[in-house]
Amino acid sequence: MNIEQTVMEYLRKLPPDKQQEVLDFTQFLNQKMSLPKPDPNLTPEQKSANWLAWIDSHQSSNPPLTDEPLEKFVEKSAEQNQQLTPEERTQNWLAFVETLPKQSANLPDEALHRDTMYD
Repeated sequence: MNIEQTVMEYLRKLPPDKQQEVLDFTQFLNQKMSLPKPDPNLTPEQKSANWLAWIDSHQSSNPPLTDEPLEKFVEKSAEQNQQLTPEERTQNWLAFVETLPKQSANLPDEALHRDTMYD
């Protein structure tokens, strides 16, 4: 029996919510593999250009939040953020978090806690 058959055998035994976790994890691994590999010979400007090109190539699966170019959006956001008090920044962050989906395709929250990260 090859690896694919073994994985499928175990996958079929799992309840649907655990099957979804397996799917999420495989999607995460595929995305991780698509990240560009850093070239130690590149200048910081070339590295930035490579990352921006990679981000642009993935915008079809992750539509942009705005029509502005990424650099201008980040600069504008940083300027606006500097004018806010820490309390206002916190309120803005919490409001943003509330807009995020309750179910994420990423790892479950338990996986990110220090006491369970390496189990």
